[in-house]
Amino acid sequence: NIDFYKVSLFRKTIANIKRYFRNKSINLFLKRQSEELPDKFIFYPLHFQPEASTLVGGIWYCNQISLIETISKTIPLGYKIVVKEHMRGIGYRPLWQYKYLKSIYNVQFSNLDSKLIMKKAALAVSISGTIGIEALAMKKPVIMLGRNFHTYNDLYYKADTPEELE
Repeated sequence: NIDFYKVSLFRKTIANIKRYFRNKSINLFLKRQSEELPDKFIFYPLHFQPEASTLVGGIWYCNQISLIETISKTIPLGYKIVVKEHMRGIGYRPLWQYKYLKSIYNVQFSNLDSKLIMKKAALAVSISGTIGIEALAMKKPVIMLGRNFHTYNDLYYKADTPEELE
């Protein structure tokens, strides 16, 4: 037996209002970020979550907030991490996560086009996705952390465990 239930119109309306204001506040936060890129930086594009590419293929790296924190501790002095939110991911992540990442001394957000960021980046780090392919096309080194159909080659640097990330 399958029981169907109907969510009340009032609850749907309240949820949509909350989603709208969360989306607006995150957009406003991201637009206030500096558009200037640092001289030396590593590019990390946030992945949309929840998604199979990060939850299944990401293995050790499905918590992207923790991952960025780990990367910030392992990169050479003088380098920064430029983080760009996935265009469809805005509004899904709570605002406190953005504020926490911004509080890390060598992490900065950017709303510039990914290709523009990639041109100036020293390196790209990605769990999965086409950003790795784009970086290779621009002759940039890529550290691929997850498992995906295009990661089984020798073109990417791989970090299969958090210990190998450094």
